[in-house]
Amino acid sequence: MILTGKTKAQVEAEKLEQAKQEAIQEINRYKGILLRKGFNFNGETYPLDIGAQVAYQALQTAITTGIQETVLIITADNKIIEMDSETFNQFLIQALQKASEIAITARETKDAILIAKNIAEVQSLKIEFCKCG
Repeated sequence: MILTGKTKAQVEAEKLEQAKQEAIQEINRYKGILLRKGFNFNGETYPLDIGAQVAYQALQTAITTGIQETVLIITADNKIIEMDSETFNQFLIQALQKASEIAITARETKDAILIAKNIAEVQSLKIEFCKCG
């Protein structure tokens, strides 16, 4: 009779890997929430999701190429805000900095999760990221 069961170490390794994958999924989900939640600029909140980032960059191109002198931006609560080119440039810098900050923090957290040695460490890293917003 040949036993083909797993050792305790193998079972623990599988549990750790599963915890890591679940934590990474949660980090990705929460990163999306943070991007949709957005950032504050001049008393309004603006989204930072990928669609918003693309729109902001397209508006920047329109200003840079002289197609537009002012732009209309939609806030997270659907207000329409008009900005002149100087204000929009300040807005864009802050928007992209905040989006980058969220993405970099998420990437660093996921990298730390991948090298974590135990489930408690994985959970701690996930909790720390998910309370950052």
